[in-house]
Amino acid sequence: MLTRALLLSLLSLIQLQVFAQEEKSKSTPQASKYTLKATLSDLLWSNTGILPIGLETKVHDKIGVTVEAGIPLFYKLPIFRTEYAKTIKSDMRFGLDVRYYFYQGPRHWGYVGVDGNYRRQNYRYENGGDFYGPSGGKTYFSSADVLKQVYTFNIIFGAQVAMGSRFFWTFQTGLGGKAVNQVFYNLENKVNNIYLDRLTLPIGSGEDGMEQDLFFNLPWAIRLCYSL
Repeated sequence: MLTRALLLSLLSLIQLQVFAQEEKSKSTPQASKYTLKATLSDLLWSNTGILPIGLETKVHDKIGVTVEAGIPLFYKLPIFRTEYAKTIKSDMRFGLDVRYYFYQGPRHWGYVGVDGNYRRQNYRYENGGDFYGPSGGKTYFSSADVLKQVYTFNIIFGAQVAMGSRFFWTFQTGLGGKAVNQVFYNLENKVNNIYLDRLTLPIGSGEDGMEQDLFFNLPWAIRLCYSL
């Protein structure tokens, strides 16, 4: 958490310096075919551990297509149930979104669209853990390796607010779903308890406690964008 706080503080300082220079010019935002994006809100989720960087291209005056890749930042992550922690061995996430800009003002834009992403993560529980199977049975173990794959699809809408001639913020929300599939292997001291109490949450790392399941997804995001 200290590393995360220091990183966020540094990013905030850089943004303030850039925006101060931009505001001095009071310039009108420049139209550009390409936009570079960093999803800063993902730094707030302790189980995410990646910084998504995207590049949008305008295929039409009102239609943009963004490709995105997640850059791993943290390799020792706490999870929703704080008695466990996971060590990341490899991690990647790729995404694509298509959006329609239904409003384009002098310094504000509004859009609707769809997005989807795929994430593949390998990690290890070193100090114990548990998970629910598809039938509801719960399995405990003292250590394990995990291959996690997540498929997500969302309907999105949001707004962009210019902070100068090239920098602007994007604020996004929406609704969607995600499918989580995890393979647990190299389990040490495995114990099965068969009962149907499947209380888990699709927020933070609640999905880490499921072998397979479907969740609602809220694709909220705050992005810092730069028009190339």
